[in-house]
Amino acid sequence: LVGELLVLESLIDQFGIDQALDGWIGSGNEEHDFGLNSVDLEVKTTTSESRTHWISSPTQLMPLEKRELRLISIQVTPRENGDAPNLADLVKIIVQKLGSRSSHLWQKLADVGYAPEDEDLYSTRWFLRSEIQEFIVDANFPKITSDELTQIGLSGTEIPEIKYRLSLDGQQKATPIVT
Repeated sequence: LVGELLVLESLIDQFGIDQALDGWIGSGNEEHDFGLNSVDLEVKTTTSESRTHWISSPTQLMPLEKRELRLISIQVTPRENGDAPNLADLVKIIVQKLGSRSSHLWQKLADVGYAPEDEDLYSTRWFLRSEIQEFIVDANFPKITSDELTQIGLSGTEIPEIKYRLSLDGQQKATPIVT
């Protein structure tokens, strides 16, 4: 959730409240976390020292037809003290930016299990370990998807669940949308 909120805050600043908030679709169990005009964003956040992320399904890195898919890679370091925001701080920052649209944010947060009455439990502060990086998920991007499984003759029923770690170290970065 920390990574998605960091991206949401950036998108509000870049594209405005309506496009950013309406574009956050991950809370509705959609394929990807954000759906903007012509691009979808899958946000992955890690505390690892290397840029590795868990991929939890064969559809997570499947672009929708005629839409670009980007993986947004965020590396954070947790600390109990310091001046970086905790989860509750990030929510407060975004609520201030949203003004009258904040009720939409609260609904999306509730959908992902965030409860404002639990703010005291969110004490961990999240420092960015490195700059946020973006990667275009295309035919050359390393991934295991339903399409790739079909290409090797599997229908999808033989392997009902796939979860794997993906290393982005050395992969070609894209010009960022999220700044």
